[in-house]
Amino acid sequence: MSCSPQTWASGAVLLLLQACLGLRVDSPQKKILFSNSYLPRFLSEVHIFGLRVAEVSIDLSLIRHETAVGINVLRRDRQVTVVTVK
Repeated sequence: MSCSPQTWASGAVLLLLQACLGLRVDSPQKKILFSNSYLPRFLSEVHIFGLRVAEVSIDLSLIRHETAVGINVLRRDRQVTVVTVK
């Protein structure tokens, strides 16, 4: 049995973005981890607003550079750690 649109299709874009950014959220430690982040050539920047980590909300801006992705914290309402790993 299938639905139109398929339920999995609505989350596919977010899962692809999570995979490209190597994004992992560790709620108990209040930590956001980016591992080997990559943005495809057609996507120069991504803004993530209202990302929840436990009870904390954070806004991020990610910008593609030639060999890396720059990550800027635009806003956070309490302490959360953002870690990048190459």
